[in-house]
Amino acid sequence: MNILILYDTVFGNTKKIAESIADGFSAAKAKVRLIQANEAEPRDIADADLLVVGSPTRAFRPTAATMKALKDPLCTFTGKKFAAFDTRIDPEEIKSAFFRKIVTGFGCAADAIEKTLLKRGAVKIAEGHPFIVTGDQGSVLRKRETEIAFDWARTLLANAGSR
Repeated sequence: MNILILYDTVFGNTKKIAESIADGFSAAKAKVRLIQANEAEPRDIADADLLVVGSPTRAFRPTAATMKALKDPLCTFTGKKFAAFDTRIDPEEIKSAFFRKIVTGFGCAADAIEKTLLKRGAVKIAEGHPFIVTGDQGSVLRKRETEIAFDWARTLLANAGSR
C-alpha cells in the first residue's frame, strides 16, 4: 500500500504528528511518503492508495496551503481512501465559556479537510483525529500526542484494508 501523508505546519507540531504517523505506518511495513502541502504535485496524490491529510487549525480552518492542495483541479480524489487530522487547542482548557463555545461551534481543520475531500469523491476511512497543542498560540504538543499518532496509523491501516 502506498501512503501519502500531506501536511502543513506553522509551529512544527503538525509536522511532528505527521512524522509519528509515518513511523507507525513504517513499523507495519507500509510504504509511506511525507509531503508538505505547498510541495504536493498531482502525481503524488495519484500514486497514493491512502491519503492522510493534516493541518493546524488556524481561524477554525486548515491552512491556505492545505486547502490549495486539496482544491487543485489537476488532482483526482475520486475513490481515494483518506483520513484527516489536525492540531488544535483543547476546548476544555479554555477558561472563557463564551470563547469555548465559539471554538467548538465553528469547527476545526480536520472537519474542513473531510468536507473538501468528500465533495471531491474521496472515501473517508476514519473520523478526523485531533492532536492537542498547548502553550502560547498552541505552540507545544501535549504529552503523548506523538505516541497516539503512531498508534492511530495502525488503526488507519486496518480500516484501509477493510474498505
